Amino acid sequence: MLPNNPLNLKSSILTLLRQEPLSIASLRDATDVSLPTLRRAVEELIDAHWVRPVGRIPRTGGRPATLYGLDDRAYLILGVHLELPGLHFALTNPAGEIINHQHLLCETDIRPNGVVRLIVNHVNRLKTQYAERQLLGLGIATPGYVDPSSGSILSIGRAPQWQAFPLKARLEADVGLPVIVENDIDCMTFAEIGDGGFNDIEDMIYLGFTEGVKASFLLQGQLYKGPFGNAGLIGHTTVVEDGRLCTCGKHGCLETVASVRAINSLFDKGIESGNWHDSDLQRIHALKDRIEKFQAILGAAEAGDPFCSEIIGDMLRGLELAIVNLIYLLQVDQLVIGGALSNLPDGLLARLETELRDKLSPILSHHLIIRRARRTEPHIAAVGATYRFFYSCISREECLALYEL
Repeated sequence: MLPNNPLNLKSSILTLLRQEPLSIASLRDATDVSLPTLRRAVEELIDAHWVRPVGRIPRTGGRPATLYGLDDRAYLILGVHLELPGLHFALTNPAGEIINHQHLLCETDIRPNGVVRLIVNHVNRLKTQYAERQLLGLGIATPGYVDPSSGSILSIGRAPQWQAFPLKARLEADVGLPVIVENDIDCMTFAEIGDGGFNDIEDMIYLGFTEGVKASFLLQGQLYKGPFGNAGLIGHTTVVEDGRLCTCGKHGCLETVASVRAINSLFDKGIESGNWHDSDLQRIHALKDRIEKFQAILGAAEAGDPFCSEIIGDMLRGLELAIVNLIYLLQVDQLVIGGALSNLPDGLLARLETELRDKLSPILSHHLIIRRARRTEPHIAAVGATYRFFYSCISREECLALYEL
């Protein structure tokens, strides 16, 4: 039974209603508190514009029961993905609906102070644009190592300027709002799972493939983070015999053949060598957007182009080795292929799955579900950061007290 602490009860109500609209009777069953106490808490949440009636359900022999859901009209949460280079912004309401999303390139200055200024300026614009609503706070999705307790970025391999930077403290001081900082691939996992939370999800590996390669681990309903907020950084594991240096300074790392940056670089170097004159390849070479270029290379490999097939073949073999080792170690129920591989063409996905299952023992192969991520939008990490903000901050008593509930 929940203690009769009004903030604790309100936190529980908001968390439940984030998942689905519920009646008073359903909320009472879920919270196990007295009906007068529950009604009073719901009425106070309605008065504070957190909750509102959203419909009715028929009931045998009486009036239809009112359904309550989160109020989507009064509050906003901003998610920010530090892609470096570039920032993704996603503005959502407490119900998780996307109100606005933008992509901002900042290739000329990815230093911490410059990026903080860009975020602060964006927050100020949103406060003006949505003056009738209150911005509750910011969820930041970042690559690299993070101190979970302080929200400071310890390091980002591809951006050495970001060493021991107190991002949470700086942003909270500049925008005057609560801020949480999480690893970006973990934020993709939050968005993939959705509003149901972790408790009903099987053990799962989410493979996040972007500028690096990281696996997020959901084990017995809990996200395993590690002491540096970045467990699962498999991009820096040694899986290939390759003389190229990874961003971590070591040779033969998975990331030298398997990342958006690596694939685009290998492709461009091959075209610039003069050995490939195909007009379609030249068109891909001219693409400026790195994700668009990466997806075009995947498409060419799917279509059978020998040059792209060779590059993508090396990528898949490296990923297979890393993933198989993880499956043997953790024996999870699901493998979700996410990030920039969410739209992996059917033929390449089938090849990856076949090779993975061939390398596993029958008992592990038969048990494992392999699927693409359901969330494929480019701003998924920023959206996931808003999810994380809601569940880690809004549903906690100290934050509800901050918002005078």
